[in-house]
Amino acid sequence: MAPGGSALRILVKPLRSLECEASFEICEWMRGPEVYPGVPLDASVLRHTVKMWRPSVAVLDGFEPLGTISIEEFRGALKEGLMVGARIHGVADLAGLEALDFSVTEDHSSLTGFSEAGGRLLKAVSVMVKAGVHVEHVVYSVEPEVESLKDTVEVLADLEVPLHVFIENPRSWSLINRLYESLRGKLNYVYVHSEAYSILETKCPSCSTVVMARSPGILKASALTGGLCSKCKTPIKLKGPVLNRTPERISRITGGRTLWYNPLVFRKPGGTEGRYL
Repeated sequence: MAPGGSALRILVKPLRSLECEASFEICEWMRGPEVYPGVPLDASVLRHTVKMWRPSVAVLDGFEPLGTISIEEFRGALKEGLMVGARIHGVADLAGLEALDFSVTEDHSSLTGFSEAGGRLLKAVSVMVKAGVHVEHVVYSVEPEVESLKDTVEVLADLEVPLHVFIENPRSWSLINRLYESLRGKLNYVYVHSEAYSILETKCPSCSTVVMARSPGILKASALTGGLCSKCKTPIKLKGPVLNRTPERISRITGGRTLWYNPLVFRKPGGTEGRYL
């Protein structure tokens, strides 16, 4: 979403799922600014933060954030025209998903053994895509195995949804590359993430030209012309404004990672009541 831009990421409590509480390892993968207290966050704080950081999008995060806050209420607190999305780890209720501009759905089921959770997420993906929401799907896996992704790939291929695979134990570059090439044979947009080896560039689905080169969290270069591959003119699946590269200011401050801070710093005494974030 909005390649080269930045995202205002807001965690809505509760942050963790029951699956996360059962496994320290998964909790570490979902870790956030849990040292901070939950605070009522009113519209004035949100508007100040948007003015200060000038993000391209705003993202609600946490376990089932849409069950806690109204998308339209959240959208109304931000500057006009800012895209609103959510990172979704679990789905108990499909209501409200269509109100999003984009979503990142995150499937931890291969680590937790809760296969039903993965199925619910794919159903949510289908609902959102049919409603015109831009969706990117994330799967967490221990090792780079294609077979475990078979059902997910079939659903995403039909819906033309980009896939991100996070690998805990990559083992070797050759295995990561084999996984990537296998998935690329079925999906137009695939990204593989791991501590040791990652494949993060966006390739044109028609001619395989690298149209966006990345390092983790940073867009280094873009070869797009009006949203088209500069070589063969194939439309590239995008959402939001596209920059040629991540601004130096953002790269320098964040290093490509999420920069967390306590919203209490910007809360004015006597402010109106807000949602518990």
